Amino acid sequence: MVNHVKLEIAIQLIAEKIADIYEEKKQAKSPEELQIVEKKLEEAYDEKEHIAHGELKFINKIIKERGKK
Repeated sequence: MVNHVKLEIAIQLIAEKIADIYEEKKQAKSPEELQIVEKKLEEAYDEKEHIAHGELKFINKIIKERGKK
């Protein structure tokens, strides 16, 4: 796959991942669950920054991770 195509796909996938985490946040039933979801959200935003900078390691990771869904 050409790198720019992978980048476009990775951007879409990380956006979907973040949206899924926000949905989890709405469903959190306890402060502990909310804290876990907040950590996942923080990590996803960090990953988004790496993807936005075109880091292939993170681009390939999100494609592989979300491709399993």
